[in-house]
Amino acid sequence: MSKRPISKDRNNQEKIDSLFARFCLDENLVSKKDIDDCLALRKKNKALWGLVSLQDLLIDLGYLSEAQVERIVYKHEREVLGCIECNAIFRVKDPEAERQEPWVCKRCGGELAQVFKADLSFDTTLYEGGGGSKRRDRKQLLPLQTGKPFGKYEILREIGDGGMGRVYQAIDRETSRPCAIKVLHPEGGITWEDVKRFQHEIRSIQDIQHPNIVSIHEVGTHEGRHYYAMDYIEGHPLKDVIEKEESLDVDRALQITRKLASALHAAHEKGIIHRDIKPDNVILTEDGEPHLLDFSIAKIFAEVTQVTKIGTALGTPVYMAPEQAAGHIDELDATTDVYSLGVLLYEMLTGLPPFHGRTIIEILDAVEGEKPIPPRELNSKIPEPVNRVAMKAMEKKKHNRYASAREFADDIDRFLAGEPIRAGETGFLGKVMKRFGK
Repeated sequence: MSKRPISKDRNNQEKIDSLFARFCLDENLVSKKDIDDCLALRKKNKALWGLVSLQDLLIDLGYLSEAQVERIVYKHEREVLGCIECNAIFRVKDPEAERQEPWVCKRCGGELAQVFKADLSFDTTLYEGGGGSKRRDRKQLLPLQTGKPFGKYEILREIGDGGMGRVYQAIDRETSRPCAIKVLHPEGGITWEDVKRFQHEIRSIQDIQHPNIVSIHEVGTHEGRHYYAMDYIEGHPLKDVIEKEESLDVDRALQITRKLASALHAAHEKGIIHRDIKPDNVILTEDGEPHLLDFSIAKIFAEVTQVTKIGTALGTPVYMAPEQAAGHIDELDATTDVYSLGVLLYEMLTGLPPFHGRTIIEILDAVEGEKPIPPRELNSKIPEPVNRVAMKAMEKKKHNRYASAREFADDIDRFLAGEPIRAGETGFLGKVMKRFGK
């Protein structure tokens, strides 16, 4: 039986998902509505096709644990086969039967491979026991040891463990410079071509130079682990600051926003869109200076490794622009980041995101179709001009937002200087277009 993975198109992904759904329903692990909700989310967002399977949706939306999915996969992995040539999917009636001949495709005669195993297998060389379990439990990944060298770096402590990898505080032993190192989680099916592409994409981000952007120093591989090294910023995630203080002083929120807008403009001039602006990706130093993390890295990681987390494939729902929530990835541009930064400003001013929902689908629907409550209605201390700035950045239609992050920053500067802002200044034609949703 072939070990080559099955390439996924829409037709065979639907067949694979249909079989997996049947296995789940047979064991009463989920309801049909649960499955329908998952598939509705993917149907709504075409960007998820090819990246996110039903298994991943069930895990990411909390309907099943990874252990439950793995148990189903293990139980049925010999039962579902796919052709490596024509991608046809077959269900074997008696997978335990002894066979002298290999399974072949009834349509083209091509060799068959185990679909689920190919989809979920893991390179176990970095796991305890060497060639042991192929479970997806990332906690089995051996962490780097503090006080020990990792290439030219000395690891000081682990900072955190996120969706893409573990982050460590370290020292560059050649320069004595403090830095942070993100060591990526190993993902099954990564080739050296994938690694080289990831490294090339990361190096393109290294060209961005701005005091409010966390710079990447190096990207590489050491002892089979892929990593990149970046500035180490002493401070706190903006998310923690908002949760602690509930809302920020207006001037403070505006200063943070204008500096982040300036940073985004520098990236946009290089043709790079962030795509995932959120409080978790902003570090505030003790003197209040904001630093923006992870430019396009989640997107690159998802495309290269085929990691299938919904947030990785799309962004974080409540901070997405409407075109991003709709899965129109080809429409993403600088104004997409402007929208997300507007959401960030809104949350700093009010302590709340502009949209809420019980499920991801409800949040995405709200982002696309609902108008946010003006921040001034939630916090009367917000001046009306600032209210207009935030609402302009979050306009549903791209042409109604600030045309660039620089324009966004300039309008904030006008307010801080006591000058009239541009937000809300619309000519007759603009008012007509806005009224009719153009």
